[in-house]
Amino acid sequence: MAKRSGLAVLALIIALGALGIGGYSFILVQMGSGVHRTYNDENKSTYTSTAEDTWYAIPDLSVSFQVDGAEHVYFSFTCYASLTPSSSICRMNFRLFIDSVAADDSLITVGGTSMPANTLLSVSLQYFETAIGAGIHTVVVQTMRECDGFIDNCYLLVQTYTP
Repeated sequence: MAKRSGLAVLALIIALGALGIGGYSFILVQMGSGVHRTYNDENKSTYTSTAEDTWYAIPDLSVSFQVDGAEHVYFSFTCYASLTPSSSICRMNFRLFIDSVAADDSLITVGGTSMPANTLLSVSLQYFETAIGAGIHTVVVQTMRECDGFIDNCYLLVQTYTP
């Protein structure tokens, strides 16, 4: 009987120690990440641009964010794109538009050649901006389609952080 209660006490001490170490590690990871503020917006509606080969801002998807001092900014955009080829090439492009200026190095393209009709693709754009000035900024996502198609379930995340 004494062995059982001794083992139970030992197991309890080990469990509490593991929980304490886990909590301490979690706090260190969160503090070490350097993330200061997080902003987000989403638009679950289906959207199709009016015409092909022209950049359009995705409606009702915009984030205003504040940058202090030497902060950097991380952007993440996700959505689903449904593409229907009207020729051998079927693509959809996405880029960030920060403070009314296209961030062309954030450009991603989904799609390709000889795609089946109604191909559903997952879109994921990640971008880091290290040279943005202090102040309040606004970002939107622009899309340009090169075939028939639509997007939906759009999500935009912005985080400010120090490296």
